[in-house]
Amino acid sequence: MTGVLAPAAVGDVAPAFGANQVPTQTSRELEAVASMLRSRFPDRIAEDIDQLVADVHAQLAQHARVRTHLIPLTLNHCRNALLQT
Repeated sequence: MTGVLAPAAVGDVAPAFGANQVPTQTSRELEAVASMLRSRFPDRIAEDIDQLVADVHAQLAQHARVRTHLIPLTLNHCRNALLQT
């Protein structure tokens, strides 16, 4: 996958957004991203899309100096990854 973040290594899985937590603005936005992607790619397994969104967001956030654009970047990286596979 050229130009797209690689999936997290085994054991380096980001927690699912909103799982067993009080929903935050970020978790609601990530759920919206996952929902958009699930509707755009109905042939994909919903849990795989959810995990991709969580992993990509975690990887981007880990290296981000500015967090303003993390949600749109997450959407774009995930959409590109799903289009390439």
